[in-house]
Amino acid sequence: MSGNQKHGPDSKNNAASTRNINAHTSQTPKVALLRRDLREAMSGKYVKMDPQKFLNKFVEAPIATKEPTWKKTIFNKVVGGVKEADLCESVLKAIDKANICPGHKVISTPDRADPHDDSRQKVDGGLYPEERVPVDNRNSWADQLVSFEWKREDVADDPFDDSSAEFEATSEKRQKNRGQIISYASEVLLRQHRCFHFTIVIFGVYARIIRWDRSGAIVTEKFNYKAQPRYLCRFLWRFCQLSPEKQGLDLTAVRIEEGSDEWNLMDTIAATKSDELIALEKARLEKMTKNSKTTKRRTRSKKQKETPQEEEQETPQEKQAWLDAQHADFARQCFEESLTSDWPRWRLTVCDEPAADAPGGDPPNGGASDCSSSGARPSGKTSRDFLVCKPYFKAPGVAGRGTRGYIAIDCETHELVFLKDAWRVDLDDIKREGDVLEHLASKGAQNIPTVLCHGDVRGQCTVTYKFKNIEAAHPMKKHAHYRLVEKEVGCPLSDFENGCCLLRILRDCLFAHRDAVEKANILHRDISAGNILVIYKKDSDGDVIPYGLLNDWELSKELPTPMPDSDTSQRPSARQPDRTGTWQFMSAASLNDATKQMIVQDDLESFLYVLLYFALRFLPNNHPDVPGFMREFFDGARDINGVYQCGRAKMDAMYQGTIRWVELDGTTSHLHFKDKSAKKHPLDVVILELLPWFKAYYKLTTKFNIHGVALITDPSQGFERNPWTKGKRHMNREAAQTNQTDTDVKAPTDEDAELAAKLSSHDEMCKLFDDVGSECIWPTIDKTSDQLLGSFHSEALPVVPECPEDADQANPDADSRKHQKTPEPVPDDEPSEAKVVPRRAGDMTLRPRKK
Repeated sequence: MSGNQKHGPDSKNNAASTRNINAHTSQTPKVALLRRDLREAMSGKYVKMDPQKFLNKFVEAPIATKEPTWKKTIFNKVVGGVKEADLCESVLKAIDKANICPGHKVISTPDRADPHDDSRQKVDGGLYPEERVPVDNRNSWADQLVSFEWKREDVADDPFDDSSAEFEATSEKRQKNRGQIISYASEVLLRQHRCFHFTIVIFGVYARIIRWDRSGAIVTEKFNYKAQPRYLCRFLWRFCQLSPEKQGLDLTAVRIEEGSDEWNLMDTIAATKSDELIALEKARLEKMTKNSKTTKRRTRSKKQKETPQEEEQETPQEKQAWLDAQHADFARQCFEESLTSDWPRWRLTVCDEPAADAPGGDPPNGGASDCSSSGARPSGKTSRDFLVCKPYFKAPGVAGRGTRGYIAIDCETHELVFLKDAWRVDLDDIKREGDVLEHLASKGAQNIPTVLCHGDVRGQCTVTYKFKNIEAAHPMKKHAHYRLVEKEVGCPLSDFENGCCLLRILRDCLFAHRDAVEKANILHRDISAGNILVIYKKDSDGDVIPYGLLNDWELSKELPTPMPDSDTSQRPSARQPDRTGTWQFMSAASLNDATKQMIVQDDLESFLYVLLYFALRFLPNNHPDVPGFMREFFDGARDINGVYQCGRAKMDAMYQGTIRWVELDGTTSHLHFKDKSAKKHPLDVVILELLPWFKAYYKLTTKFNIHGVALITDPSQGFERNPWTKGKRHMNREAAQTNQTDTDVKAPTDEDAELAAKLSSHDEMCKLFDDVGSECIWPTIDKTSDQLLGSFHSEALPVVPECPEDADQANPDADSRKHQKTPEPVPDDEPSEAKVVPRRAGDMTLRPRKK
């Protein structure tokens, strides 16, 4: 689920979490823009280290084998300043001649990308085990053990600067080179199951060795490998002597070989449709065949002037039965699509650990929890295996959670489940997501995922943070490898059938959020498009009904004890030094203050943004430029002294209590929705009632006030049947109306206090959703095609165009998500890191049905 089911954005104050880098959009960012994002996310996450200390810490000399004595003349024929290809050739010849990499081989791959990589990036070279050396000198992200990148210039191409306190080189070219090597490390960590990865960067006659993990990167000071070859030689030779585990590989992930029993089981389950679906497919095929014959007879009948035979139309009941069967088959379809030849298949082991205070449980590594187990799982540790292939959701980037979400086979039951693999932030006061979900279940929370098993991968924690000064401007976090398996495999929210269903799904998740706050004192803190999923269940009448599932609780936190406004000294601050959430859906207040302690009102505001996000994308409305407006509203940001804050469009909506824009003729228009007959939509009522609540809340809680014009709505609308209930009542609720154009700043009134109080709990918002859903006659067919597709090219931040030297951008506009179940944006992992920066609204990532 999060895993952001992504199911599925991290860096300075403007850093992005992995989740945000891969956000909701119909257009995949070009490689250059992706590298910019990755570079920003890694800002402040480097540690400089002496080369010999680096070798002693991370590639110990073997005890049983004596290390060779390396001649100082090994790289004498290498000349700096030459073409990269010539530099690469001379270095590789020297490595081969000296037999520095026994059992392995370094190959050059600057011209041939991994055929399975849609981005077509081409790392210059890599170290491979002899049995997995790629053919035709093609790069293979799945088998590469060490990445190599060659640059020609000694200084101008160095991604880092030893003389700078910040260490990160600032010239455009050197920044670009840094983004390039980060993107290569990201691909390796994405394709393989690793705890860390090494990169060797060679620029002229100098080199650096980099060790990447989910906390950041440790980078050696640059050294002259031509004059002092021992550092490079020792690293390569020692690395080749290491066990797979010490080379960084995760031993709880076992590669499945083609033709094995597990491989065949995956194929069988992927191809096995339910009897009901098979019968429906057969009936539809027979009807299509019959209608085809009827069409031919009608053609002959017309020629012969006979009465033509009518085609047999599909009944509404047959159509609904087909849709219901497709929903039930969703998990199998997703799993079938994941079995692609371009991704290895794996058996992943999950060590099931109960919470620390559960019977028989002991504190997990670095993250003891005081949540009690629901009793659904046995006490003590048990290992369970799951079979996976291509992730349904994958978050790019190096530092951060690195969440991957899989549709997986449970090896015990052969059922399809959702498996989330992530590197959680490991702090004492941050509970594991599975512990939170089990605690919520024990308290009776509704509409949340069902935990099957979860646990840390023992012994797999990041180490880079240990070498970073705790007083540094950008302190690093410790991350622990963690897996969570959930029963539900949910559909993305973009699958909603119509506007009424969209509101109902959000209402279900609002109920889940209310239960968490009122029954367990837990705040979700990451309400976003990717964390709300859809599951289908039969009601008491046998009808299949969509329900909302609130997913991704990894950023949740216990609510603080309320403090008097005047007592700021005791008020708790954010537990992590970054914003928490997904930029597009965070409240204006939290975007304006990265240290703000999030409260219920922030999450309720996020629910409003999720509603707006999908309504704008898929429902008819009066905005002339939906992609442009969404870019401005959801991705917009203001750079205040180098720190990103809330964009003006979202601020305007909160402070003015309306969503408006200026037309080309200078007139002001206000957002409203309509059905295909141009009637006003019930969602207008919801939005027009909520906006004055938030306007009043911001008026009471901010130091300045802005008054403007609020929307006026006409609630008398003649819609068709109501899919929320089976009745056909007209709504009698009227939206709050305001037509005030005060320019003077006024003190909050009693009415403001009354409206703002509606957000102090969930009750009023839940009632609003229920009343509008049940009292209004909704249009049955109001969903349009995605209004972002094919036209959304947003940039939240000013960008200097980058053109990678290595021609990585063959077809840069290609959608890298073409193999995923849904072509639309995918939320995210996870909003997975705590840090976020403004992102393109199209850059969000939706996870699988259930994460």
